Amino acid sequence: MFPERVLLLTWEYPPRSISPISHYCKQLADYLSSKGIDVIVLTYDDQKPNKFYLENDNLFVFTVGNPVHGVYNPLTWSLTMAYEMEKKALDVIREIGGVDLMHTQDWLTIPAALLLKEYTETPLFITFHSIEPVRVGGACDPYIEAVKRLEYEGCKEAEKIFVNNLWMKYQVMYHYSVPERKVEIAIPQRKLWMKDVLKGYEVLKR
Repeated sequence: MFPERVLLLTWEYPPRSISPISHYCKQLADYLSSKGIDVIVLTYDDQKPNKFYLENDNLFVFTVGNPVHGVYNPLTWSLTMAYEMEKKALDVIREIGGVDLMHTQDWLTIPAALLLKEYTETPLFITFHSIEPVRVGGACDPYIEAVKRLEYEGCKEAEKIFVNNLWMKYQVMYHYSVPERKVEIAIPQRKLWMKDVLKGYEVLKR
């Protein structure tokens, strides 16, 4: 079976649930583990940071907190959380002897994912549930440009980019100059959409 081990990076995972990303990650993790793949979920949890628990025999969840409290700027929050994610991920990767790929969600975990890719040479996959140019329309300020830059760098470094619909695929291609072959559609409303993600991972076998 390929991959044998997958690292999922996400800023929310049950029981923490703020957006559909949490449910998306849970469904994906459960599906991959049901196929015999070892899944390591690394997520943020301010109520229970620095915890580890088993959801089943091959689904492992690690939590981190954010050392900087009272942060109301999402960009600052993301960067300070990224350091905690990097440390935990490196510890886990060293302990288990590596992972075949990592899969991150939206821009908030891209800073950690990019550094981990550089340190470990682990192939990167990204799901964009939305992107900054779509969220803000034509608005422009330094914060927006910083988020867009993170998304652009993530697109550049990713082996594959997953989106939830055809419209978002075209948005990613247009705003970040991504070739069509690099963007895959996996629609969460469809039954067993996770099979499309697993198929996308196979780009590494070519």
